[in-house]
Amino acid sequence: MNRLWPCLLLVLSLPVSAAGAAPSYVGTWFGTSQPYDKGAMYIDHMLANGEIHSQFRTCRNGKPLDDTEDGFWSEAGGTMTIRVAAHDGLPAPRIDVYRIVSFSGDRFSEIYLRLNYPYQPRRVDMGFKMPSCEFVS
Repeated sequence: MNRLWPCLLLVLSLPVSAAGAAPSYVGTWFGTSQPYDKGAMYIDHMLANGEIHSQFRTCRNGKPLDDTEDGFWSEAGGTMTIRVAAHDGLPAPRIDVYRIVSFSGDRFSEIYLRLNYPYQPRRVDMGFKMPSCEFVS
């Protein structure tokens, strides 16, 4: 029993998400590429209350074209569902569904089912800013 006690303490001290051992997508994620623009970038702010706030940047001739989307996210059974409510502050409801391929804590891979398009965002600091177009144009 004395040998098991340190192991039990270690297991009890490990962080557990609200859904038990399920991966935590809560946080800020940065990715590149969109179905029709491989140079596009995005930042997803996924909140614990299910809100998502996304920023998008497309670069044209070194100039940024930015837009935003707001809505709600959920994950269940290896499927991520994003319910977009607004685009650039205007109502634009739609539902986007993704199949989660892998999750490692600081990266995940997903397939946008409607277009069979892969995304591979990485976790970044909450204060992460969108890169300048000078670096990608």
